[in-house]
Amino acid sequence: MEHNMKKLAEKGYDYDIKAMANYIYNSFHPAQ
Repeated sequence: MEHNMKKLAEKGYDYDIKAMANYIYNSFHPAQ
């Protein structure tokens, strides 16, 4: 995951940490 984040950052993507944390959390804990 960290490796992918570095690659994306190099390509010009800049993710908000909280947004990414929310995305990851929701991936593992989908809204019921």
